[in-house]
Amino acid sequence: MFGNVRTIVARGVLPVALATPICIFINDNLLEYTYIHGRSMQPTLSPDYHLTGARDIVFWQKFSPTRDLQRGAIVMFNSPQRPESSAVKRVIALEGDIVVLDPKRKPADIGRVRVPPGHVWVEGDNWRETLDSNVYGAISKGLISGRAMFVAWPWLRAGKKPWNEWENGTGRKTKVITGPVVERVTVGE
Repeated sequence: MFGNVRTIVARGVLPVALATPICIFINDNLLEYTYIHGRSMQPTLSPDYHLTGARDIVFWQKFSPTRDLQRGAIVMFNSPQRPESSAVKRVIALEGDIVVLDPKRKPADIGRVRVPPGHVWVEGDNWRETLDSNVYGAISKGLISGRAMFVAWPWLRAGKKPWNEWENGTGRKTKVITGPVVERVTVGE
């Protein structure tokens, strides 16, 4: 009787008990996958979501996601409007950059915004269907919890990094004056 219990524990319960904290550590600190739902990142992520409901699965780098962050990267962060949920957007501008706002998306009287230190400007690729920095302003880098590594599903797009196409200029909509911009001060005037 006790031999069977020990066998069950040794073969079933013990491996699960050992693997669970390892999996939790990896998911919280190193690597995570998520389903991309919604239309804000179309056509880059989940391009057929509005037609079929098909969602991409993306793997995220969780360890130091803001280190060497560049324009064009896709990040996951705690939404400023709904902190209990995550949002996925593209980094458009880095700290010190000046974002020239589109009057169709933001009140025309603002015009330009300088991204403050420790912040980034993020936008969805589908500007008609996104709540992004045009609504809530630049986000703190501290809100960023992951940086997209690659698409894992669907199989036809597995391993691809469709966000890299942004680097060649396709899809750029917001004008950014890269910084830091130094304003000249003349002495004696």
